[in-house]
Amino acid sequence: MAGAANHAREYSVAVQHPLLGRLSGAFQLIQPFPTCLLQALPATLFMWVASPSGDPRLWLLLFLSVTAVYGAVGSLNDYCDYELDKLSKPGKPLVRGLVTPRFALWQALILTGLSLLLSLALNWLTACFSALILALGAWYDVRAKRSFLSWVPYAIGIPTLPLWGFAAAGRLHPRLLLAYPLGALLSVALNMSNTLPDREADAAFGLRALTHRLTLWQAVLLVWGLFAVSILGFAASAPLVGNDWRILGPGLALGALLLILMIANYAIFRSKRSLAGNWWISGLLSLIVGLSWVASLRLQ
Repeated sequence: MAGAANHAREYSVAVQHPLLGRLSGAFQLIQPFPTCLLQALPATLFMWVASPSGDPRLWLLLFLSVTAVYGAVGSLNDYCDYELDKLSKPGKPLVRGLVTPRFALWQALILTGLSLLLSLALNWLTACFSALILALGAWYDVRAKRSFLSWVPYAIGIPTLPLWGFAAAGRLHPRLLLAYPLGALLSVALNMSNTLPDREADAAFGLRALTHRLTLWQAVLLVWGLFAVSILGFAASAPLVGNDWRILGPGLALGALLLILMIANYAIFRSKRSLAGNWWISGLLSLIVGLSWVASLRLQ
């Protein structure tokens, strides 16, 4: 009831102040919290790891570029999911009428162009990674999200973040390509964790991603198992890859503690809210594990 009241109050403000409503809707379309905390911040931290004494203005430029990339993907996602969101997500800005679907599409296009311009201001390789993520995001929004292949953009996009950050610093190293095979299971788990809170509504609308083809408990257990195997995989590969265990070890240990927290959270509460909370925990888990793995590499 409180959520409905908040939405009604925001809609009233939007009617009385159309410009404020559009600004609020535009801001919400970019999905600011996951975009900034789970994509832009990690990419910028990877750039900092690559060049700790670098120019902070360049770090900000990458942060803004990645925000624009995922803001474009988020805006297109709301445009593509408008009919589904009308049935299951009343808090979405398009459903509340803060902005129109046409506005969301134009915002996606404008942010796409802006992201590429900002990336080119760093270097051409950074722009290539931005273009790759934009293409993966568009494919996910338009088609992959509704199919068994919904995990593929995550499996490519998430491990791209460290390469993106190092490319922006001008210090891309071949060993970072190991992020793709080693981070694949982590990325699939993150994708499934993202879809779990909306599993029932998505399935009723006809989505057939991996999460929707399993029972709820099968999907939940698979997510936990993928995270666990992923953490063990990073640990087992450390002697071969040459990680500094003094850095990697604490990161993997903290990741394991976060996984235990996820398990306890759902085992105790078993609610949609706990699944949504676990999505944020899984994002933090992925960030810590990924950052500790990259920071522990001996790339000199």
